[in-house]
Amino acid sequence: MWLWIGKTWKPLTQRTTLGPVWVDVVATPTSSSWSFGDGTTINCRGRGTPLTDPSQGLRGSPDCGHVYKTTSAKARGGAYAVTATVTWAISWTGSGNTGGILDPLLLTNTTAYTVKQARSRLVS
Repeated sequence: MWLWIGKTWKPLTQRTTLGPVWVDVVATPTSSSWSFGDGTTINCRGRGTPLTDPSQGLRGSPDCGHVYKTTSAKARGGAYAVTATVTWAISWTGSGNTGGILDPLLLTNTTAYTVKQARSRLVS
């Protein structure tokens, strides 16, 4: 399984103003964690490398991927629950020479993924 996060992997900024008081907040994605429902979890430093050439898919992702060793037939509902968690670093700057760094924000999404065939591979 070749993993990457698309267009949403970019810093988000927001400015809020009330009279002379203002604050700029910047949230930047820093890492992603993937749980595959088969007991495997991996951490990726960035968004992963997009798969642009389908023929490269069998080689595996260079930085964020997983190989299932069994089908999902025995998993609940016949599918693995794949969970992606993105960690965001958040900083702020405000009027009056203020600013700081907030605790990281973790955003999580889970989806069902059916594995119908698992192939073994000999490795020397």
